[in-house]
Amino acid sequence: MERKVDEFKAKVLDLIQKKPKIPVLGPLADYDHYNQKKVKPVEESQPQSESNERPSDQEILETLDAEYFSTNADFDPGRFEMNKLDDLMKIEQIEECLVRLKRQQVVVSNNVLQMILEKQSACQEELKRVVDVEECVEKALSDTKMSRANLQSATRHFTTASLGILGNYRKRTLVQQLLRYLKTIKTMHETESKMPELFKIGDFPGAIGLLLECQRVAGRYRQFTCIDALTVKLQDTLVMAEEHLDEALAAMCVEFDAGVYRKLQDAYALLGKTEVAIDQLHMHFISAVQKKSSYVVQSYAITEASPSNDKKPYAMLCKDVSEEHFIPCLLDLCKALWRIILSYHQVSDWHQKNARSNRYDADSEASHVRKYTETKLNHGLTKLWQDVQSKVTSLVLAASLSNYKIDDFLEVLSILHRFSQVGEELCDSNSEDVAESVRTQSINYFNKFHSDKLDDLKVFLENESWTPCPFRGLRSCVVQCAGIADRHDSSSISVDGSSTGTNFFARFPDPRGPTPFDASFHVESREEHILSEAVFDDLLDDCSEKSDDEHRGPLLTNTTISVLRLCGKYLQMSRLLRSISGEVVTALTQLFEYYLYTVHSFFATDEPKRIKDSLIQKDQDLDVTVGEALVSPMVDLSRRDTFYGLRERIVAVESLVFLAKEFDLLKVYLETLLDSSGPSIRQLQLFYDQTVSIVPDMRRPVFACVAWRCLDWRQTLSMMSKVDWQVQDVQEVHSRYVDFIFHDLSTFHSGLSQTKMSLHVPDPAVAALWECLALLIAHVFVEGFASAKKYSDAGRGLMRFDFGQYVYKMKKLCPLKPVPFCDIVEQYMGAFYLTEDGLESWVREHREYSTKQLLTLVNCQCQSNKKLRQKLTAFVEESDKKT
Repeated sequence: MERKVDEFKAKVLDLIQKKPKIPVLGPLADYDHYNQKKVKPVEESQPQSESNERPSDQEILETLDAEYFSTNADFDPGRFEMNKLDDLMKIEQIEECLVRLKRQQVVVSNNVLQMILEKQSACQEELKRVVDVEECVEKALSDTKMSRANLQSATRHFTTASLGILGNYRKRTLVQQLLRYLKTIKTMHETESKMPELFKIGDFPGAIGLLLECQRVAGRYRQFTCIDALTVKLQDTLVMAEEHLDEALAAMCVEFDAGVYRKLQDAYALLGKTEVAIDQLHMHFISAVQKKSSYVVQSYAITEASPSNDKKPYAMLCKDVSEEHFIPCLLDLCKALWRIILSYHQVSDWHQKNARSNRYDADSEASHVRKYTETKLNHGLTKLWQDVQSKVTSLVLAASLSNYKIDDFLEVLSILHRFSQVGEELCDSNSEDVAESVRTQSINYFNKFHSDKLDDLKVFLENESWTPCPFRGLRSCVVQCAGIADRHDSSSISVDGSSTGTNFFARFPDPRGPTPFDASFHVESREEHILSEAVFDDLLDDCSEKSDDEHRGPLLTNTTISVLRLCGKYLQMSRLLRSISGEVVTALTQLFEYYLYTVHSFFATDEPKRIKDSLIQKDQDLDVTVGEALVSPMVDLSRRDTFYGLRERIVAVESLVFLAKEFDLLKVYLETLLDSSGPSIRQLQLFYDQTVSIVPDMRRPVFACVAWRCLDWRQTLSMMSKVDWQVQDVQEVHSRYVDFIFHDLSTFHSGLSQTKMSLHVPDPAVAALWECLALLIAHVFVEGFASAKKYSDAGRGLMRFDFGQYVYKMKKLCPLKPVPFCDIVEQYMGAFYLTEDGLESWVREHREYSTKQLLTLVNCQCQSNKKLRQKLTAFVEESDKKT
C-alpha cells in the first residue's frame, strides 16, 4: 500500500517539474507528402480552390459521434467505424474515413491539451492540498496508534473492575426481582390462611377482592411452576369463598343486617354474580320457611322412637302436636315465620333505597340488574307468603280444637287474625288459605261450642234464683258482663286491643326484638271494643234517667251476666271470623231468644196466649236444639206473702229488658257483619222486629200473673152479681165490692212499697204492674156489669157511681195519671145510654168486648125491639164463631 502511494506521489511530482511538450499543430511533412501522393489524381481533377478549404475545429468536434462520449467499457471504436462502412472493399471510402478520423483526433488532442494547460494551476493547488491531507493522515495515524496504546493500558487497569461492578449490579437487580417474585408468591400462599379471618370479621368484599387480585397476579407469573399449582388452589379457594358467601346470604333470611347484606352485595358484584345472588336468596328464603317450620313443629310434636331415622313429613308432624301444646306451637311458628317475612321485607326495602340512591347511574348493565332484582323480589314476595300460609294452614287443619275453651279458641283466632293482617300489610294478600282453614275449624268448633253453651244456659236458668247481682256502677257492670268498652269506631278495632293500627314492619323492625305475636292474645287480658262511645253514653243517660238512685243500675242476674259475657265472646268471634259471621249472629240471636222464652215460660205460664212459636226461630245452618228449662225449686211463685214471686218476676223481666237494650245497641254492628243482600240480614231484621221489639211488652204477661192473684176477681164478680141494678132510687153509698177491690189494691200497694225498699224497681216496671192491675179491674167491672139481666135508670147511675168511687180511690194509690184503662169501662157504661140506632153501630165497631158482654148490652137495651135484638144477637154470635 505504501509503495503504491509513493509511486503515485512520484508521478505527480514529475508531472509538475517537467515542462510539457507543445505538439505541432500543423500537418506533418511526411503525412502531407503521403497525402499528396495518394490524392494527387483526385486533386488534379478538382479545382484548386477546394483543396485549400479546411473545416474549423468546432465543426470537426461537432461531427464526432455520440458513441465516443459513452462510458461503456465494452465500446470498440474500430468495430464501430467498420460497421459504418457500406463496403469494406472500397479503398477510397476507407481512406476518407481514415482522414476524417485523423483530423478529429488532432482536433480533440489539441483541445484536451489546451484544457490541461488551463487547469495546471488548479492542479498544483489541488496537489498541495493532497500533500496537506497526507500530513493530516499521518498525524491522525500517529494519534490513533497512541490512543490504541492508551486504551490497551486502560483496558488492563479499569475494564476488568468496571465489568465486575456492572455484573454485580445486574446480579443484584435480578436478585431483587426474584425477591419480589418470592414475596408475591408468599402472599398468594398466605391468602388461603387470611380468607377465614376476613370471612370471620365479615369483610366479604375484601376477601373476594384479595382472591381476584391473586388470580390476576397468578396470570402474570404463570411462567413459574409453583404458580400453576397455586392457580388451581386459588380456584378451589374461590369456590370455598362462594360457599361462605352463600352461607352468609342464607343467614340474612332469618336475621337481616343491612351492613352485612351490603358487603355481600359488594362481594357478589366483584364476582359479577349479582343476579345469581338474588336467585340464591329466594331459594334460601323458601328453604328457611321449610326448615324453621319443621323445627318448630317437631319441637312440640309427640313422636315415637322408630328404628329408621327417616324424618316425618311436615303434615304428619302437625298431627303429632297435642291439644295443650297447639297454641304455644302456633305462636312459636308465627314468630319464626315473622322473622323470615321481616327479613324479606327489609331486603326489599334495602334494594328500593339502593335503587333510589343510584337512580342517576347511566350504566346499562347496572340498570338491567336493578330491574331484574326488583322483578324477582316482587314475584318472590307472593310465592314466599304462599309457602308461609301453607305451613300455618297445615298446622291449623291438623289440630283438634273442639275441646278448647272459648277463651283459648278465641286466642287461636286472634293469632290467625294477626297473621292475616301481617300478610295484608306485606303483599295485600287476603290469605285465602288461612281464612279457609279458620272457617273450617271455626264451623266445627262453633257448632259444638254453641250447643254446649245453650246447654250451659239451660243449667244456669234452672239454677237461677232471680236475685239481683251486685255490681259497682253501670259502666263497670257492662264492661264486666259483656267485655265491652266505649270506642268511637268499632270497625277499626285491633285484634290485640292496640290502638296504633297495624304497621307491624315499622313497629317491630328488629329481628331479635319483640314480634307482633308477643302480645297477649288471651281474651281476658284485653277489653273487647264493640260499642261506640256515643251509643254507650246514650245507654248510660237512658238508664240514669230511669233510675231513682244514681248508684243503682239495671237489674241483672248471674245468668244475664253470663249471657252478656257469652255475647261478647260471640261478637268477638263474629269480628274475627267474618266468613261465618252469619252463623255466629244467628247463634247470638238464639241465646237471646232462649233467654226470653225461658223467662216467659217461667213467669208468664198463667197467660193464656203462648208465644213459643213466635220466639224460637227455626235455623237451618246451625243444627242445634236444647231442651226446655225448668224453674228452680228455690223460686216459689205461689206464696201470697211474696206476692207470688213479685221480686223474682221484676228481676227476670228487667234483666231481659236490659239485655234487649244491649242488642238494640249492637244492631248496627251486627248488620255490618252480614251481607246486605243475603238471607241473614233479613233474618236479623225479623229477629229485631218480632223478638227484641216485644221485650218491653213482656212486663204485662209476667206482671199480669201477679195482678190476677193479688185481686180476688172471682169474689169481686160474685159480689157484683148480687148487686141490685134495678133499684128505683139513686144510691148515695157505693156498693161493697168497691171496698173489697180497694182493700186488695191497698194490700198490693203496701207489698209493692216493701219490695221497692229492698229492690230498685224501675218506673216502667211499676207502671206495668199498675197497668196490669188496672186492666184486670177494668175487665172485672165490665164483666160484673155484664152479669146483670136488666138495668134501671137508677141502676145505671149506681154503676157510674161505683166506678167513680173506684177511680177516686185508685188515684191515691196508683202513680199513673190518669188511671189507665178507664175508657174500657166508660165506653161500656156509655153504651147503656145509646139509642137503638146508635147501639147497632156501636156493637159493630167495638169488637174488643166479649160475646157475653155484648149480648148483655143488647138484651138490656133492646127489650122493646125484638127484631133489632135478634139481629144484633145473630151478628154477635156470628162474629164470635169467626174469631
